[in-house]
Amino acid sequence: MGIFGNKRVRTLEQFANAPVGSSVEVDGRRGHIQGTVLFDEDGDTWVEHLIVGADGKRFWVSVENFDETLATLWESVPPLSVNGGPGERTVSYKGRSYKRSEDGTARFRTGGSVDLPDHGSIDYVDFTGPDGQRVSFERFGDSRTGRRTVSAGSCPNCGAPLVLDQLNRCSSCGSTPTVDHGEWSGWEVAAGRDVSNSTRAT
Repeated sequence: MGIFGNKRVRTLEQFANAPVGSSVEVDGRRGHIQGTVLFDEDGDTWVEHLIVGADGKRFWVSVENFDETLATLWESVPPLSVNGGPGERTVSYKGRSYKRSEDGTARFRTGGSVDLPDHGSIDYVDFTGPDGQRVSFERFGDSRTGRRTVSAGSCPNCGAPLVLDQLNRCSSCGSTPTVDHGEWSGWEVAAGRDVSNSTRAT
């Protein structure tokens, strides 16, 4: 059910599909789901829950079910604390290096109480580091925003003559050559860590 089509992990499936108001536990912290964002990129879906802990603090947890089932606890970080940006192949954070792992544009819809519109677009760039740690750049737009892939001319990221590799990335800088349309917010940055073994609905 829900976002789980294969490699199902019952505990994380129950957490991912838990409705707003449900009690949960993440990495030893108890709380309840205040809101939910469901993302869809060409049929690939994942979910993020906004959780309010027993101490009143809020935090986000995402659950993905692609190559593996993964729950990630996210913490917003100041953009200047990350050396590098969404157009780079690698970034560094707190002395550790993270390699670009995926990027794209997804549609989203929300439930409960989150600081987002009911639906819209998200542009994301993810970087993966050691021990399941991640750095993610995200920016949100309304329902009219998106990205368009470029296949000829110059790379919009590095300016080099555009030659695509087998993954449709620029052979000079490794980015996916796309241009924006619509109005986007600024980039938000978050650091994440794997909490797959300590996340459950209660």
